Amino acid sequence: MRHVLLCAALAAPMTLQAADPEARRKPARELTDGDVVFQAEVLISPDGKLVAARGKDHQVRLWSLSTGKLLHRLDERPREIGAQALGFTRDGEMLLVSSCTPIPLSDRVEAQQLSWWDTKTGKRAKTIKGADTPGPGPLSPDGKAMLTGGTNNLDGALYLRDPLTAKTIKKIDPPKDWRGAAFTPDGKQLLTSERGDQIRLWDLATSKGTLLFKQDPDISGLWHLIMAPGGKAVAAKHSLGVTLIDITTGRKLWTAMAPPNSRTAFAFTPDGKRLIVGSATRLVVLDALTGEVLFHCEGGTGQNFQSLAVSPDGRWLATTTHKDKCVTLWKLSDW
Repeated sequence: MRHVLLCAALAAPMTLQAADPEARRKPARELTDGDVVFQAEVLISPDGKLVAARGKDHQVRLWSLSTGKLLHRLDERPREIGAQALGFTRDGEMLLVSSCTPIPLSDRVEAQQLSWWDTKTGKRAKTIKGADTPGPGPLSPDGKAMLTGGTNNLDGALYLRDPLTAKTIKKIDPPKDWRGAAFTPDGKQLLTSERGDQIRLWDLATSKGTLLFKQDPDISGLWHLIMAPGGKAVAAKHSLGVTLIDITTGRKLWTAMAPPNSRTAFAFTPDGKRLIVGSATRLVVLDALTGEVLFHCEGGTGQNFQSLAVSPDGRWLATTTHKDKCVTLWKLSDW
């Protein structure tokens, strides 16, 4: 099993093939809206035309990827707990957004509200309210189901629901301390991360789960999961960095160790050959098979990357950081 020390690799000299190496370090474009800071999840639509991100003012913005023009502000205010973009429909014409409202004089929040927004008009097309739709997660690969659940669920279960009606399709009962989840590309299986740094693989036809990965000394605080496009491996985010795991054997393939006290964001390229990791203020491109560092550069003025998204054609990378007043676009074809 290979270890990659990201902080050490980033401090080492690197060789670039471009005629102007410094040009490869510069963002291609910045998506802005005044002085608003964008530090939440960033998404690129499946048709590659739109970028969505939430600002600290609790509004989700939509920009054109090709021109950088701000198209719409999807205003969920005066809700005090911010909206969050969850996923586009496969044609990019609708965007699912969640939001919730605090209960006055209480630390509790009301059940989340889900809204479908028309990306062409910027208008809300449908709202799903009620306690039956807490903690929305990712949409299934075919867009016909959404994963819900989370700390607001009293039973701690995961639910597959119809994205338009929120009606339950299937209930899954993982351990109540589950943390993250990801669909396999064919939508037939689901991976969940659990407290104790374990990963479980679920057959969605039978709702039966199998322990895939057990606690490992190189992993602590296992949380977010992202499936590799080919469906053979999963990248697992934890407090020490990122680990790639074979979902057939449960074998750890390699671990990329992040600098101490830094957040880590990551995304695969569509061909599954590269994993891009944002850690501290640096971007690192890894060979997904070996974990070898292929490229690295300074990634912005903000502290800690919050989110990365790669366009479906593999040409663009969108990033948000902790403090930058923009969504940054990088041209991956130059890397």
